[in-house]
Amino acid sequence: MLSLSCARSRALHASIKSRTVSSHSTGETRKGFWGSKQGYAVGGALGVSTAIGIWAWCKADKDRPLSIHSFSPVTILSSENTGSNTKLVRLKIPDRILPDISFPPPIWSVFVKDSDIQIERPFTPLEGASEDGALDLWVKKYSDSEMGRWIHSRPVGESVEIRGPHQTWAWKEDTWDRVVMIAGGTGVTPFHQLLHHVFSKGTKHSPVEFVLLHAYRSMDEIPPPAVMDNFSKWSKTNPNKLKISTFVEGETSGSYQDGKVTESAIREALATDDRSRTLVLICGPDRMINALVGPKTWDGSQGPVGGVLGKIPGKFEVWKL
Repeated sequence: MLSLSCARSRALHASIKSRTVSSHSTGETRKGFWGSKQGYAVGGALGVSTAIGIWAWCKADKDRPLSIHSFSPVTILSSENTGSNTKLVRLKIPDRILPDISFPPPIWSVFVKDSDIQIERPFTPLEGASEDGALDLWVKKYSDSEMGRWIHSRPVGESVEIRGPHQTWAWKEDTWDRVVMIAGGTGVTPFHQLLHHVFSKGTKHSPVEFVLLHAYRSMDEIPPPAVMDNFSKWSKTNPNKLKISTFVEGETSGSYQDGKVTESAIREALATDDRSRTLVLICGPDRMINALVGPKTWDGSQGPVGGVLGKIPGKFEVWKL
């Protein structure tokens, strides 16, 4: 998501301040409101307020509580390679602002700002925030993504700016009987956050049944061991509440299935009592989402259900993260 840069504020200010409105009548040019003294005053005020707003966006306040409306500095505690293009990055929220933060239920994210070129992108913490203010982000570096490359290049101990939390989707336990989660690559992070909340927060007797179908292009791209170990532990201790299938292209050893998330796997996950309230959540690359459930609309809204899910009869709802 692109945002106005600090460098553009001067140009924006100047364009607002110098704007005039004119019309032509009988060969004469007449000044409108923007050409009058009052117009220059209003234009100047608009320019100043716009510049101040952009300056506030660009400037992080180290003592301001973490907020969705402004950036706060956090420290990189660790940055560990988990594959050739992925890293597990741990951020630390300062103790002085931690008590003032109220984190929502899953699923939520934080926006990280690239201070070099003033862009931001949301990332979903793997487990929410720990009691001491640690946030774990699993970040992939894409060839066409400046944000991923920037985070991968930051050294341990450096300060970065974040804002949030931003509620991506609100978990309500009493709304669903079954939740089917379909993920590709780092798109599994919101589902790890949700399952961590359900199975690690003393709610082992949740009435909801969960099914996770997650896929990767190679073993190099699977989640870090801590994530995979959690999936294994939660499914073994809650066999009637959590079923997990992992798909890795070209891999058939152990508990992995070769290929991508298939239509048959989705049909099996959805096979349940017609009276049950079933939700399908999906997160991953656009190509996968388009093929399985159809794309979002141009403005980012959900759009109709298409693709593989659009052909499967049954009573269920779909939400594209």
